[in-house]
Amino acid sequence: GVYEMDLTRTAVNRFATFASKFKPQINGSAAKSLERTLQFKPNPLMDTTKFIARIATILEVENTAFIVPIEDDYGRLCGWYPILPSLTELVQFDGVMYLRYTFASGDKAAVEFERCGILTQCQYLSDIWGEKNDVLQPTMQLIQTSNESIINAVKNSANVRFLAKITNFVKPEDIKKERQRFTEENLSASNTSGMILYDNKFDNLTPVESKPYTPNALQTQQINENVCTHFGTNMEILQNKY
Repeated sequence: GVYEMDLTRTAVNRFATFASKFKPQINGSAAKSLERTLQFKPNPLMDTTKFIARIATILEVENTAFIVPIEDDYGRLCGWYPILPSLTELVQFDGVMYLRYTFASGDKAAVEFERCGILTQCQYLSDIWGEKNDVLQPTMQLIQTSNESIINAVKNSANVRFLAKITNFVKPEDIKKERQRFTEENLSASNTSGMILYDNKFDNLTPVESKPYTPNALQTQQINENVCTHFGTNMEILQNKY
């Protein structure tokens, strides 16, 4: 997912952080008393900074964000909450259009469609929802492949220190025993002499030079450019160097 990769999460988080600095306001005289609620604590769990950042994050990851009204005991509007359902659908009841949403827990709720705030981007096939970020999947696969190659290269460079050829034909289990014996006698902390000794079982014992692994620069640049282009940002912003 877009929010499970370091680079793409950073792009989403930068946008959400900048968006959270906005100061919302209510235009006109209607419900002017709610302006303070909107500017300080739109719901019991979030202040305005978290509220806007949450909306911006959902919008960037899902390309659709829903905001539902909160009512007091008398049915009066007293706040707003950004929701992240696993499923949303439009249903009609008694001539009224509702947005019905289902959470991952299986709980369901509904709100009149005209009372629900909806933000979208990349809207194409649907009249209501924005498209998914599936176009970013090839870049995500490149990021995953690059990360795995770095991890494997570091492991191999740290573990493989000598190459040795066994002169006699032996069974696989004997090779394993000889490798363990050689490591314990020569490469462990107990070998304080700094000298490596081996018998005629081995031939061409060659030390392996450990070199730091460097990712392909062009591939890394391409990944960075793909992510920055998709989210409309640049590396200076993502790395706080702007």
